[in-house]
Amino acid sequence: MLIRNAGTQVAGTAPLNKVVTSTGGAAGTITVGAVIDRRHILHKIVWSYDSTPTGGGLTITGGENTISLDITNGGPGSLSINYICAINTALVVTIKSGGGAIIGKLYIEHMTEP
Repeated sequence: MLIRNAGTQVAGTAPLNKVVTSTGGAAGTITVGAVIDRRHILHKIVWSYDSTPTGGGLTITGGENTISLDITNGGPGSLSINYICAINTALVVTIKSGGGAIIGKLYIEHMTEP
């Protein structure tokens, strides 16, 4: 497997992780850039809102299929998933705005196929 590390591809066996924290009332997005002739595979998503969100949710995009999930409670949540992106396509995971001054946090684990 290849892992993106500081902008280079290196051999490895463990998935990478990325984290984003939104500012109050804003969405937060993690983008894993496209890699030529490779697919990204998303394995795990962990999120939280610091209070009950209004219109909260997640969006996962990586080619032809987009997954949209509603989040209706504050606090943490998680999802184990095997979302496989299209070849030569960025993986984009967004935690939607929670409304008002609510802060959202998002963590993903992913890998790039060899």
